[in-house]
Amino acid sequence: MERLRAAYLFSFTKLVKWPSSTETKPFTFCFVGARGVRDALVSGTAGRTLGIRPIATRTISATASQDGCQVLYVESSALDRVLAPNPGASVLTVGDAERFTQQGGILALFEDHSDLRFDVNLSNARLAGISIGPELIAAAAHVDGAGK
Repeated sequence: MERLRAAYLFSFTKLVKWPSSTETKPFTFCFVGARGVRDALVSGTAGRTLGIRPIATRTISATASQDGCQVLYVESSALDRVLAPNPGASVLTVGDAERFTQQGGILALFEDHSDLRFDVNLSNARLAGISIGPELIAAAAHVDGAGK
């Protein structure tokens, strides 16, 4: 399931828009816990880029700064220790905790029988300055904050 989570995480980046930037630094996926997902992402993206940006991964502590992260994946066991993202920080937060989107996260992955599904919180995305593409919204199991 870690490989599938990593594949979703990588795919999400293609369906999300961050504020325009001419950034050439690496596109960084940060992880709090979730070593298996991180390892699968590293393995699956070796030598790949996102646009012109090389891909990097970083493991951070639950209380570390999210500076330099474009995507932050939070394992459910660490959720209660993670500080809420700063509004406008432009970090796509993804987690696997049951109520992740209600606790400030943008995308929550969950297993539904043998399928991997996800919920989206558009209000949290707007606070982060991130635009979720219509394809991602249409594929979500549940969408919060659509009318706000």
